[in-house]
Amino acid sequence: MLVQFVLTIMKKHQIKFISASVISALALWSAACSPSGGGSSDGAAQVMRAFPESAELAMYFDQSAISESDFSEAIQDLQEDLPETPENEQAQEFAEQFTEVTGLEDDDVTDFALAISGLENAQMDPSQLKISGGIFATKPVTTEQVVAAVQLIAEQNDEELEMTITTGDGADFIEFPKEPGSPEMHAAVVTGESSTVVFFGDLPSVEASLARSSGSVPAGLEAASKGLIDGQQGWISVVLPDSLKAQLAQTTAQMEAMIPNLSAANSLESVGVGIKTAESLDVAVGFNLGSSDDAVIMEGILNNQLISFAKMMLAGGTPEPLPLLNSLTASQSENRAVLSMVVTIEDIKILQAQLMSFLPSGNMGVTPSAVQ
Repeated sequence: MLVQFVLTIMKKHQIKFISASVISALALWSAACSPSGGGSSDGAAQVMRAFPESAELAMYFDQSAISESDFSEAIQDLQEDLPETPENEQAQEFAEQFTEVTGLEDDDVTDFALAISGLENAQMDPSQLKISGGIFATKPVTTEQVVAAVQLIAEQNDEELEMTITTGDGADFIEFPKEPGSPEMHAAVVTGESSTVVFFGDLPSVEASLARSSGSVPAGLEAASKGLIDGQQGWISVVLPDSLKAQLAQTTAQMEAMIPNLSAANSLESVGVGIKTAESLDVAVGFNLGSSDDAVIMEGILNNQLISFAKMMLAGGTPEPLPLLNSLTASQSENRAVLSMVVTIEDIKILQAQLMSFLPSGNMGVTPSAVQ
């Protein structure tokens, strides 16, 4: 249920410019903050306290910069112009209830960070994952308000939820019921005079986040996404554990007959994603390999196989051609190959028209889950 609370925060306050069509294509995503955590935002410094040195996956979003961009505002205008449907009305009612319970308006949540450790064992036992995250809001939110928000989400799902609250020195702790096969989840709420930070994850990770006086990104994760886009406002970094590298080697062996030299991907060490919003949504995916020779080969595969295939498959699948297809490019620098794309508001309009064409004639709207 805590995961749903975090997702609700992200949907309502963070990535409101992403519609379902774009999420499906761009699920892998500051002007003032780089992966090194060197931004001037106090929120960035606070949420990055959640990054442990053991993290194999990490992400950070400068939600304030993202939501204030022209692209985000244009997407918001598109959503407001959607036809009224029972689903949209229900989503709007829930959003109003969530704001009433928490006191949080759209611009109050400014920073979000998440780190995951234990990817090596995740396939065998997902409960062994270690999750550590942080959310920063520029408004005081009490522990009671956080609990009420989680309970509201539970009610929406016709569930009953019992949480254990413990008052601590400088923070209140919330223990959530453990779901079978899932990692344990706790939260610590630190409410200040003009801001709030909520750390979440397993209890040792939450306690470690509180104990850190400042945050930084582990070197391997920092390097994975650093410099993908100038002034990037959000990033995701993954360092491949040995088990994923072994699976990658098996996959490339099976596919190399169709894609020559694909075995160069076996030296993949990490993957990074950078995003930036201004007039458009810029996305870059970096593949960090073991040598520059492998990066040159990967650039060729991206250009000659992946991009060509994407253009061929998507060219006739929409009412009119997507401008983003012409923006797809691959490049290489040292040990990194990069796939880049630019999503414009025109792309969103075309995808939205395509999505609405599949709906029954009696329901010409888009469901809340699709546009949030």
